[in-house]
Formats: sequence, C-alpha cells, structure tokens
Amino acid sequence: MEKDTEECYAMELHGEKISENIKREVESAEETPHLAVLLVGESDASKSFIQKKKEMCRELGSNFTLKTFERGIETEEIIETIEDLNKKNSIHGILPQLPLPGIDENKVFEAIDPGKDVDGLTPENMGFLLRDNPKIVPGTVEAILDILEHYGIEIEGKDVTIVNNSNLIGKPLSMALTNRMATVTLCNVKTKNLKKHTKNADILITATGQPDLITADMIKEDAVVVDAGYAKEDGKVQGDVKFDEIKEKASKITPNPGGVGPVTVAVTMRNLLKCYRIQQDEN
Repeated sequence: MEKDTEECYAMELHGEKISENIKREVESAEETPHLAVLLVGESDASKSFIQKKKEMCRELGSNFTLKTFERGIETEEIIETIEDLNKKNSIHGILPQLPLPGIDENKVFEAIDPGKDVDGLTPENMGFLLRDNPKIVPGTVEAILDILEHYGIEIEGKDVTIVNNSNLIGKPLSMALTNRMATVTLCNVKTKNLKKHTKNADILITATGQPDLITADMIKEDAVVVDAGYAKEDGKVQGDVKFDEIKEKASKITPNPGGVGPVTVAVTMRNLLKCYRIQQDEN
C-alpha cells in the first residue's frame, strides 16, 4: 500500500495469500462449498464482478451457480428463487449482485437465510456488526479492514472520511471503524463542500464510481488513501482518485485497479467458507 510500484504489487499478493488459505480449507472440507449468485439486468460492471467471482470459485475448487433475471422482474420472483436456494443443502452461499434495478433490496435481503448471506447484508448480520459481534461482514468492508491491518495502519483515534453511504460499503464500514474507535465522517457524492471533509481525514476511503473525484488538493499531507471506486471509461477501469497526482502527497495509497478489488473477491470467497462452516455446525 506504499506509494511505490513494489508495494502496489505486494497488495495484490495479499489477496493471493487469502486465496491460498481458502483453497487449503476447501480441499479439506467434507463437501464442496457452493455459491449461488443472482443477477438482474445486463450491467457490464455487475457482469464483470460476477465473472471474477466465478473464476475465483473455479481456482479455489468451489462450485458456482448463476441465476439471471431480466430487468423488470418482480421482487416476489427473486424472493421465490431465494427461498428455494435457502432450502437446498447443496447451496452454501447466496449473493445478489448489487445493484438490483427495480427490485426492493430490503425485501431481498430479509428473505436470505443469514447463514447463507455471503455479503453480510441481512438485517441479522448487519445487527451483529452494529453490536461489534460480526458473523459475516460485507466483502468490500472486510477487504478494506484487511488492507489497513495488513499494512499496519493505525485506526484507533484517527479521523476517517468515507465517501460512500451505501448499505454495501459506507454504512457497514462506518460501523466497523467506529467499533475500532475511529472518528468517522460519512459522505456521499452529494455532500456539499466535500473537500472540507476529505481534507481533515487521516484515512480517506472512497467508493463512488466517479473517476478523478478526489484530487491532491482534497487530501492532507501524508494521508492514507483507499480507493474502492469502480468505473469503466473507454474500456479502462478507473478508480475515484487521481492516483498519479495523489501518490506524491499521500503516505500510502491503494492502486486501482489491482488494490481493493482482488482482496474483495478473495474475502467474498472467505465469506462463502464461513457460510459453509455455519451450516456444517447446524447439521
């Protein structure tokens, strides 16, 4: 996570290390962990994320099933599919690929068996996180926490600004960091005078999907910058920050692509393994 190329490469190896540990556990499991992903619509970004999860499942020896639905499907049809997957002992993890256009996401996550909730977004799992007793944490959230820990970034007592207020990243991440005694400011792309909040941050975490949203004048000297944004322009993946400009000012910065993304995919597979273990314990 340091500024130079060698450390950026080391971050990718961190994701690989997680994957190696998971592969060993999968090989020793009595059953093969099985992930079911639900996709609504034809979003290129969603399909790209799903493809990475499918490839990771194959590499780790896990099973993968994709359920696709046309845009305009009723929420009740998604819930019927989830209820069917809940009942199948051969399915160990259920992951609706967000966003779910035209679907009531709250009802979808209320329908998922918390023990099969790979994204950690059911009310029960979010409640455990709020009470600082997490069972399954959303993949990107745990990936960011893993990265900070792996690179020895002190969280306690630090001012942290998050530019994302979604249920998938910003809100659960703010809870997790607050539980670690950070002082957290939660922003979004509509925040007025965003620079005022980012400039004060010891640690800045951004995940808006707006390329070049964060520029060097918006961070303080020696801040830690974690870029979890995702956008595609002219076939090229881009994050939220102007990396070449900010790397000269930040003490540490994640590359994008190649930073948070690979670790998130690895952590998602680790969550699948957690779900598998939960079900094994229940049987």
